[in-house]
Amino acid sequence: MKNHHFGISKIPRQMVLIILFVLQIFGAVGLVGYLSFKNGQKAVNDLAEQLMDRTSNLECQTSEKFLQLRHR
Repeated sequence: MKNHHFGISKIPRQMVLIILFVLQIFGAVGLVGYLSFKNGQKAVNDLAEQLMDRTSNLECQTSEKFLQLRHR
């Protein structure tokens, strides 16, 4: 029987190692980028919510003071 190779042995080992290394780098960079984006998105949403709460509280306080002054 002949030993059949499916083209894998034609690729130099150095090239295989380089390709695997580059794929790992892209995977790690992509994962870190994705997690950073999600973390930044969460931080912006939290900050926006805090700002809306603060604005709402100030608006309520201003409205209450105005109604108290008007009632007098």
